[in-house]
Parts: sequence; C-alpha cells; structure tokens
Amino acid sequence: MSAFSKRIWLTGAAGALGQALAERLLRDGHCLALSACDGTSLQALAGRYPSRALILPGNLNDTLEITAISAHLAEQWGALDCMILNVDSASQVPDQADSLEPSVRSELFSASRCIIAALPLLRQAKSGHLVGIASPADPSMPSFTGDHGASDRALRYLLESLRVDLAHEGIAVTVVKPGVIGTAPRAKRAFFAPRHRSASQIANRIVSKLEARPLEIVCPARVNGALDVLRRLREALSRSKQT
Repeated sequence: MSAFSKRIWLTGAAGALGQALAERLLRDGHCLALSACDGTSLQALAGRYPSRALILPGNLNDTLEITAISAHLAEQWGALDCMILNVDSASQVPDQADSLEPSVRSELFSASRCIIAALPLLRQAKSGHLVGIASPADPSMPSFTGDHGASDRALRYLLESLRVDLAHEGIAVTVVKPGVIGTAPRAKRAFFAPRHRSASQIANRIVSKLEARPLEIVCPARVNGALDVLRRLREALSRSKQT
C-alpha cells in the first residue's frame, strides 16, 4: 500500500453507484473493502485488483454479520481511513403502503450498525472520514417516495449529529447528496429530476471531492439547489394554509 493509498470500506458495493465508486477508487490506487448482500458481482473487481480489493459480503441488517466484517477488517488492516456508507436500497421505490418499516430497517438501522462497527477502526486511523450517501430529492418527491424519504432524512440527521460528536476525535463526517441516478427506477418516476447523471459521473464527482473532507458533496449542485427551493416553497405554502 502506497503512502497515498487509503483503506476504505464501501457498503452497497453491488449497486450502480457502489460499483462506479469501487471502480474509481481502485483505479486511483486505494485499498477497498467491498460489502454487499451478494458478493458475486464483485468478484470481477477482485480479479482485476487482487492485492487491493477485499470482498466482504454480508447482510448489513444482521449485527453478527456486520461484527464479523469489522473483525475481518481489523485483522487485515488494523484501521480504516474512510468508510463510505452507501445504503443501496435508495434506488428501490416500494409501492406498498406498509413499506415504511422495511425501508427504515434496511436504510437507517443497517447504517447505524455499520457506523458502530466502523468507528473503532476509524479512531485507529487518527484522522478517519465517515461518508454517508443520502438522496437530496426526498422533500420534493410525491408520496410514493415518502417511506424512503423519512428514513433518508433521519440518516442525514444522524450523520450531522455525529459530525459534532466526533469532531474532537479528528473524524470528519461528509453527507453526499448524489441526485437521481439515470439508471435507477426513481429516475424514471421522479417528479422533479432534470438532467439525470450516470452512476460513473456521480462517482467521479464524489471521489474528486473526498480528499478535502467537506461537510457536503452535492451532485449536481444546480439540481439540488432547485430542489431546496421547491422544498422551502412547499413548506411556506403549508404554513400559510395553517394560518
């Protein structure tokens, strides 16, 4: 491992954005632990980067499996320079009315368990970096995204709270708003999602910004700004109706 190479744990590695991030990070020379429920699709990466790609499949809703993954990382690397939390259920828009509980379980609870498992390893690195990938579109989407939007917003609040709690330990926390990925089902059904970006385009922007350890990475900035304007307008209209 070179002096410039980082030890990174990437979850949700089998999805479109996860695979694009893995490709870019490995191409840049980093050591990457890749986690997904099914690691079959990741074997090609392991074959191309045998010394730097570590495939650690597992159910990230299962505390025991997450603990086993973190133990393996501790044994292999001893520490983590960065964890990229990519909860891959974001591209699946459930149609069931009772989908809130599974959405929260798969996104918020699994993310929390992964963070708990990663923190001791990030502390060992002395200047760790926790990166959480969230969706910017949830306030401005219609009701069929409400379940995902609720858990996604909670995840964002969790990361922002951790930023304050971990600052004195030298651990940076970055929230990524990736926009709507053109290959995802959400892209075809989005209420307001112009100029969809490919997974590779979004991954390249995320990776290019990571070194600066920013508070936020927004992709693309113009679309997210427009979404924020719509969100504020809807909130203002809601308040005016109440008065």
